[in-house]
Amino acid sequence: MFLLQLVQPMRFERSDKSRLSQLLVQRSLTNIELASFLRWYVAVELHDPAYAKRFYCTYKMLEENMIKQLVITLRLMLLLGMGAFDGGDGFKLWQSLVRQTELTAQVCSIMRDVRNVPGGTQKKIEKLWHLLSGLLSELTYFEEVIHSKRH
Repeated sequence: MFLLQLVQPMRFERSDKSRLSQLLVQRSLTNIELASFLRWYVAVELHDPAYAKRFYCTYKMLEENMIKQLVITLRLMLLLGMGAFDGGDGFKLWQSLVRQTELTAQVCSIMRDVRNVPGGTQKKIEKLWHLLSGLLSELTYFEEVIHSKRH
């Protein structure tokens, strides 16, 4: 509920790796919803040239800690001689965030394609439906793959 209000003051912290950014990253490692919101709030701030470097540090810290969590899980499983590895929570979390980024890029690409369609509104709508149907089938396939891995 207060995450955005905690991310914005990071602009005025004395260091790129402030205690506030470290706290937010650490808390987000245990909560996929919090991590998702933190990642997007930080990503938005990356577009402001005055603060991009600072927020890039937080973004990298989030990414590195999730990967570290994945490596720890892998080592523990090897040490314990456990069989199948499903990626662990850190991997699933980062995979989800990467997929969100990919989806956003695809939607932006569709928006540009539709904007460049010559002709009237009807032609643009037809192109939009065509492009969205391809994206929808890809998302449906992605969901089927995720569900099949769970069972």
